[in-house]
Amino acid sequence: MSRPRYCQRAFTLIELLVVIAIIALLAAMMLPALRNAREKGRQIACVANLHHLGIAVQMYADDHGGRFPYLTWQTEYLQFTLLEQYIGNFGFYRCPAAKPGDEGASFPALQCTTIDGTTWCTDYKINDQAGVAGQPIAGFRDLTWLVTAVDLDYGLERHYGGNNLVFLDGHVEWKTYDQYRDPATARDPYFNAPWYNWGQ
Repeated sequence: MSRPRYCQRAFTLIELLVVIAIIALLAAMMLPALRNAREKGRQIACVANLHHLGIAVQMYADDHGGRFPYLTWQTEYLQFTLLEQYIGNFGFYRCPAAKPGDEGASFPALQCTTIDGTTWCTDYKINDQAGVAGQPIAGFRDLTWLVTAVDLDYGLERHYGGNNLVFLDGHVEWKTYDQYRDPATARDPYFNAPWYNWGQ
């Protein structure tokens, strides 16, 4: 008695090409979603960094007569030493979405400093406006509008066409460049513009 023969059918070239085309199509559909998810994760990490920075500024004010830290546009790097006891991890000063050529390290004389042999640069700009820097917090009109720090003061937007701002009351908001930087459109409820004049 002979055993039945089982024949195995192989994929034809056309079927193989169809399968490859389907896989390529699915991959092409998934890549933008994965890219968006990665960018959203970077934005969330940036929000957390700025929130931490905002809390550090509040704690600094509590320990220094209720005054905002004193920085000038040429001395943004001083935030490392002024806030060192409140921010132990200097990684909080780095925006995860920052690219070479962004603010931060591209202005080393203004935003970088060396501590214990390591050079650190901040991607965040603490409000250094003359009416804010070193001033008593009690004298500000509206802490919900007074910006503590901004993700990027000028140039390209880092997060979906905008950037993150942390306010002195601790909340963080995403705004477009026109909403926080353009003097013609970036106004608070008291008609102050742009972001560094808000809340006064």
